[in-house]
Amino acid sequence: MVSHSCTQAFLLCALLVLSLCKPSYGLGIVIYWGQNRHEGSLAETCATGLYTAVNIAFLRVFGGGQTPDHNLGHCGRGLPQATCTFLSSEIRACQARGVTVLISIGGPSRSYWLDSAADARTVKEYIWNNFLDRRHLRIPSIWTGRPRYMVSISISNVVQTGTGMISAIRTGLLDYVGTQFYNNPTCQFNNGNPNFLAQSWSNWTSLLASNRTSNTQLFLGLPAAPDAAYNGGYIPPQRLNELCTVFTQSPRYGGIMLWSRFTDRRDGYSGLIRNRCVDRVNSATLSAEKLIPYVI
Repeated sequence: MVSHSCTQAFLLCALLVLSLCKPSYGLGIVIYWGQNRHEGSLAETCATGLYTAVNIAFLRVFGGGQTPDHNLGHCGRGLPQATCTFLSSEIRACQARGVTVLISIGGPSRSYWLDSAADARTVKEYIWNNFLDRRHLRIPSIWTGRPRYMVSISISNVVQTGTGMISAIRTGLLDYVGTQFYNNPTCQFNNGNPNFLAQSWSNWTSLLASNRTSNTQLFLGLPAAPDAAYNGGYIPPQRLNELCTVFTQSPRYGGIMLWSRFTDRRDGYSGLIRNRCVDRVNSATLSAEKLIPYVI
């Protein structure tokens, strides 16, 4: 993850279309997977029972006539698995366990954009051919109501009303927003002091509440270990459990978004926070019709 100034706001993960046909609810714990070969497989990650969603990171290059490219640590150039089509069966395994699978299109590089509908179709074909092995993975042919969206973003603690991202959020079309509350010193938990984090959280919940017709939920993006965030923001699990009594009071609270599976597997962070920050929250999981990478 690259350093982001809290004076800037930009998209970290491009828009994902969710294959949902029912009302949305809190996800619980979302984990980023894909950057480290020693984090275990996707299927193993889903089998832990710790996560309600796994976010494959990242499809980092696409658009403008570019050949789409990813930077997964499990497959691709120079790795034993030349392609990622083996993930098709692992996504099926995750779906069978009721775990939602996402793919982050974007990431820390700036080598991505969409110029046209044809550009979007190229990205769709790349995902279909390189991740899904051209297999049907519960993609509904008929959508009921409007599609659901999830956006993962890194943005300032001072909500910048002039940005396109803020405008998109205010439409009320986004069901989930995940905000990175780390690597941003003025927006995060600092040296035991939760004040910056609390203020940033308050700014975000106020922004989401400004559209009274939407039910957009906010995910608290955190590092799963001190070394997962080079510029700070790690919250010791016992302290986060205390803070979650405040966060979970907000009707906009959707859950925790952790970077990354490698550090969480090593340190067991999610298991230490799950009870207080997720299980005690009166929320349901996503629809049984789970998310797969799908671009229109």
